[in-house]
Amino acid sequence: MYANTTILGRVVRKEIKTLPTGKSVLNFSVAVNKKYKEKETAVFFNCVAWEKTGEVINQYFDVGAMIFLSTEPEDASYEKDGKKVYQTNYRVNTFAFTGEKKDSAQAPKQAAQPVAGFAADSIPF
Repeated sequence: MYANTTILGRVVRKEIKTLPTGKSVLNFSVAVNKKYKEKETAVFFNCVAWEKTGEVINQYFDVGAMIFLSTEPEDASYEKDGKKVYQTNYRVNTFAFTGEKKDSAQAPKQAAQPVAGFAADSIPF
């Protein structure tokens, strides 16, 4: 059986590690806005990307960047304060850029400057 989850959202946290085996793993979260009636909330997905996939995502997607993911859900568990904690992680199979330009939100838009020696009323139409 195979389960696939598609996620389109913004990176909100990321941490890359190199394991003792030499493999790298990127743990990151993606926030997806959800609107119900007139209330808007966010749903967070814990994602895991291994080796080259994780390295590329870490390099090109800063916190706040929009990302498109194709993932598989995986159950994970760990011990915290003597209690077993269960969570679902989403293992990244593929990812895509959304077309959103890096730093486009921070870059101020510049007004068009008139060309020197050109009169706007000289345009024949």
